[in-house]
Amino acid sequence: MMDKRESTSGATQFEVLQTSRSCILVDRYDKVKVHAIGYFEKNMQSFWKTKDVMKNEPLTFTVGTGKVIKGWDLGCIGMREGEVRRIFVPAKEGYGSKGYPPYNIMPNDNLVFEIECVQVLGKAKRLPSIDIKQSGTGEKKLLFMHGWPDDEGVWEHQISCFSKSYTCFSYTLPWFGKADDARRIAKLKGYDPSGYSFEELVDAIALAVSALLAPGEKIVVIGHDWGGYTAELLNHRHHQLVERLIVLDVSLKSMPAPSLLRTPFELIAVGLLYQWPMIIAYGVSQQAPGFAKWLATRQSSFVKRTMLRTCDPRYKHIAKAKSTSGTGEIGYVYWEFQKNSMKTALGYRDHQRWKQDCPTLFLYGNKKPFMFHAKDWAKRLNKVEFVESASIGLPCGHWLQIEQMEEVNEIISGYLSNPVEFTSRYKYVDSKI
Repeated sequence: MMDKRESTSGATQFEVLQTSRSCILVDRYDKVKVHAIGYFEKNMQSFWKTKDVMKNEPLTFTVGTGKVIKGWDLGCIGMREGEVRRIFVPAKEGYGSKGYPPYNIMPNDNLVFEIECVQVLGKAKRLPSIDIKQSGTGEKKLLFMHGWPDDEGVWEHQISCFSKSYTCFSYTLPWFGKADDARRIAKLKGYDPSGYSFEELVDAIALAVSALLAPGEKIVVIGHDWGGYTAELLNHRHHQLVERLIVLDVSLKSMPAPSLLRTPFELIAVGLLYQWPMIIAYGVSQQAPGFAKWLATRQSSFVKRTMLRTCDPRYKHIAKAKSTSGTGEIGYVYWEFQKNSMKTALGYRDHQRWKQDCPTLFLYGNKKPFMFHAKDWAKRLNKVEFVESASIGLPCGHWLQIEQMEEVNEIISGYLSNPVEFTSRYKYVDSKI
């Protein structure tokens, strides 16, 4: 039994008794309905349950507010609607040294609870509606995730190539794309002007994608830039949907903790000159939309000029055309990233400690002004124990899928055809890594 237990951010542990394919997960401050049975760990005798002869109503509470014992607040986070967990609550995260006499819980008793998540109340109302476009009818399915300042068009050459043998899915994130189109779509779909957290985005993507999959079917996720970042988070939150990851240039797990910033140059280049102007544009997007659009457009042009200096001249015009400026509202991804970086630095987020539990192919351009990944993480992918995983540097800049479109397509094709044989052939050749 112990081998099946998973850890929370505290001492409480849990194991999943009944899985669920629902894409609605419990987060902190969510209001939930649960059925539960409580046991004493010392003899596994039941002392309380929500289902009995006199009463058969679920318990409703808000996660993370201290309305229940700490073990429940910790053990319920990440549950899916319909999932059943057994949580192991030590006394210090239960009723402590005082116990709870009404249920004969003695001081320092360790407890066990079986909890069924019946419903997450109000979760879906914050999730944006994601339109998934489909190309091809192949048996294996690929999901292409874009970054900034792009939209789904950045994958045009890959989708054209792989839709001949695979079913290809793509989408454009809320508020992304050409400014006028982005605002029109946002108004039509009722997108939140304040944007969305990364968790909300991947939950929305998972909901949209799962509707296109058969029960138990998984998908290969291919992400670039913020798309790589969210691809890793999608796997972490909805691993039941993900077969493997192909990540280009930026990934959640590849970022140096607590953020990208490692040198004074990168502090200025990435922080002050790159991300914070976008955050400012986001901050004033509702009060001064004209200024926000102007700032976002100028910032997009500046970043594109900087990143395209290393682009093959033959493809530079294509990369420029595929990158869009969007609206000031798209800065929400940078605001969310900076908030998450601060939480990681303060110990409130633990994504840097996630296990490498999904086969991953990581491709990066080694001709950029600076790297968007941690070299130690990339090296680990080429170790023998990481089956079907590898990292490969290509002589190009940030937009690998455009600057090295033929080689990228060939690499992805080889990896998808035989991942074990393909990854066994790749070792580091880039002196920067």
